[in-house]
This record gives sequence, structure tokens and C-alpha cells, in this order.
Amino acid sequence: MRSIILAVVLLTACTGDPMCADELPIACSLDRMSAADRAREAELLEEHRRSFVSVVEEPDGFAYTYPDDPALFARMAELVSIEHRCCPFLAFRLEWGTGDTRPVLHVGGGERVKSFVREALGQ
Repeated sequence: MRSIILAVVLLTACTGDPMCADELPIACSLDRMSAADRAREAELLEEHRRSFVSVVEEPDGFAYTYPDDPALFARMAELVSIEHRCCPFLAFRLEWGTGDTRPVLHVGGGERVKSFVREALGQ
């Protein structure tokens, strides 16, 4: 039996709120991660770059599609957890739809984050 893990971190557009995604600086908060977290992040980012089978540019970011692999899906959920602590200006949505779909990681935050995402996660 396959178990599905869903990790969702959404930041919505707003104005006037200093913690709003549209107003958060595009800057990594490395101090929010331990040395072990940073090492694990590097491993998971490398696995992400090796593993995605396609990437599609979306209006607010990118969608990375992975092979049908529950263990990989779980590791990408771990990556989302680590990246959210480091990069609160990004929105993440990791999903695995019904039927024969493949898992997809959506990374967004608006047009302003696209160059950062390209550099950090690949295209």
C-alpha cells in the first residue's frame, strides 16, 4: 500500500503586512538552519536536480515533475520543510494527484523570485 505525504506551504499576496510574501526580501535565512540542516539541504537539492523529469514555468514560479517514487516524494517533502525555513519568501506546493499522475513540486512567489528559483532549483 502506498502512503502519500502532502506538504503545503502557501504564502498569499497582500499589502501592508511586513511578513507578506510579496514584501519579504529575497534573501536566504541561513541562521534558521543548523549545520546538519544545511548539509541535508545540499544533498536533497542535488537529488532534486538529478530527479525531476520535467519543469514548466508557471506565472508565479515553476513546477517540477518527478518520477512515480514514494520514497523520492517523501524526500522532496523534507526538502520543502528545510527550504521553507531558509527561504520564507517562496511558496511551495508538493502534490500527487489521482490516477496515473506523477508528483509535482510547485515553487513560486511571483515573477520576482523566478531568477532565484532557476538558480537554486534548476530549469
